[in-house]
Formats: sequence, structure tokens, C-alpha cells
Amino acid sequence: MALFTKKHHKLPTYPKTIKKLFNEYCVNVDDEQIPLLKEKVTQAVNDAKKKFENGALVDVQTAEEISNRCLYLLDRYHEFSSQEQKLIIGAVCYFAIGEDPISENIFASGYDDDAAVVNYVLEKLNINDMFINIE
Repeated sequence: MALFTKKHHKLPTYPKTIKKLFNEYCVNVDDEQIPLLKEKVTQAVNDAKKKFENGALVDVQTAEEISNRCLYLLDRYHEFSSQEQKLIIGAVCYFAIGEDPISENIFASGYDDDAAVVNYVLEKLNINDMFINIE
């Protein structure tokens, strides 16, 4: 068993505002806010589907994968420590609430930063069988 393992999923370094924005979202929330966050996640993926149907270059598959991971984490929110819960909320908010630096509306790869943030959190939580492929 290795004492130190190399982390494979780091927060994106470009643009530089990703890390700052993610860290701003890493807060603890009250139990009552979890259902609202689930709704925001579902709305975000539904918005992506609508944009795609209207001809936008939106990667719906990646949006769905991010949504699935976010909902999985929110369903298990209370199984994690307070510090880990902050990471979960950071990832969920980065995807579902925030206007992140790489727009999903302009770039076909606009969800790659969101997926990278989710992968970073999954790795931090040792959930190594749910990474999103963004290669």
C-alpha cells in the first residue's frame, strides 16, 4: 500500500479565476439548502439540453455526467466531514450556479472546466470510480 499517491485531478490553472471562484463556493450549507441545490443541478442540465436543441454547441453528455456526479454527492452529503462538504458545495455551485470563466454558451468544451472541478472533488473524497473523461 502506497503512503503517497500522485493526484491526477487538479483544479484547472487556466484561466486563473477558476481556483478562486471554486474556493469562494466552498462553504457549508444548511440541510434545507440541499434540495434547492439539487433543483439547481437539474435545471442546469435541462438548460444545456434546451440550448443544444436550439442549435448551440453544448456538450450535453458532459453536462449530464457532471449533473449525475453532483446529485450523487448531494445525496451522500451527510456522509462526509465538514471540510469535505465544502468541496461538494464548491463543485455543485461551480456547475449549477456560477458563471464560470469558460462559458458553456460559447465553447463546445465549455463544460470541461466544470468536469475538472468535479473530478478534483471526487479524487479528494476518494471516489475514484466516478471520474468524468474529459480528454
